[in-house]
Amino acid sequence: MEFDRQVGTPCSKCSSRTSHKGPNIAIYCCEDCFRWPVWCSKCIVDTHLAIPFHDICKWEGGCFQHWSLISLGMEVHLGHSGQICPLITDSCIHQNFTVTDTYGIHKINVVFCRCAGSSDHVQQLLRAKLFPATTTQPSSVFTFKVLCHFHKMTNESGSSAYSYFQALRRLTNDINPTSVPVRLSFSLLYSPFKYVLGSILRIPSCYKILGTPSTTET
Repeated sequence: MEFDRQVGTPCSKCSSRTSHKGPNIAIYCCEDCFRWPVWCSKCIVDTHLAIPFHDICKWEGGCFQHWSLISLGMEVHLGHSGQICPLITDSCIHQNFTVTDTYGIHKINVVFCRCAGSSDHVQQLLRAKLFPATTTQPSSVFTFKVLCHFHKMTNESGSSAYSYFQALRRLTNDINPTSVPVRLSFSLLYSPFKYVLGSILRIPSCYKILGTPSTTET
């Protein structure tokens, strides 16, 4: 990405709400947001609370370099419509969750809800449209979007799971794709996900797992 004249200037999004330390400096931008405005770290995080899998860049060393939202303090809260659980403790925070999405492969901090009557971790992930790689202490997930996208690609173009995942690795780091960890579970997850996807319209219990209303219930 080329230089933007907004770099190094007061953040346009929060310039009217500066702290006693002075205005926040705009040095972060998003490659996936329309017009990729340049903002400060707080504004770039606040803007991506509902879209945490975008590719963020930071102006450093005379150029934009890929950066992670997790390094800026981003946390993905499950339950409470994305708000912080009132019973949150340090044990609720699971750091360095690996998320595979159509935008690439990311690391995020996931915070689970622990209110009385809350679902287990697997169901909380499914309700957030994150398909866990395992049902026992999951630390890797795949977005429903990436699995549905692969489903379309393999049906229309015959793309293999290996080729598709290699493309995701290049989307994540095109200069050094081998630095992106290989997730062999991608191809293994596709079959059970496709089964669940096909069952949603037929089995009301699937709606309860995913936290969505069933069209067959009255």
